[in-house]
Amino acid sequence: QTGSYAGTSMSDLFNKYSSFNSTSEVDDLESPMSAGLHKDISLIKLNRSSGYSLGWNNYSNKNYYKAANYWRRSALDGNASAQSNIGYLYYIGLGTDEDIAIAKHWTNLAVKAGNKQARINLDIWNDDNR
Repeated sequence: QTGSYAGTSMSDLFNKYSSFNSTSEVDDLESPMSAGLHKDISLIKLNRSSGYSLGWNNYSNKNYYKAANYWRRSALDGNASAQSNIGYLYYIGLGTDEDIAIAKHWTNLAVKAGNKQARINLDIWNDDNR
């Protein structure tokens, strides 16, 4: 590897550039970026979406603990659907401890990001007075 990112771990790159929504945002940075960095950012985005998909795969196979772990990671990365899903799991205590406060926290984040199912869930939960 060559360049200023030689020897930088994928985890370090993820932490530094995970907030970018597209590789074009990297182009807007003041310092020049190598083509290799663009590829690394694309791999990070692929890993984010695959984590969400792995959550669904595990949920479908009734492995709720693993589903919760994948969705929690995706939720931390800002995936609104994962935020809604992990909120739901916390609300009913599936693969997690039941925790209404944490459920509402994640679900509110998803609502703020425009997730419609999260809005529906919150409305139902608020009607339940929990």
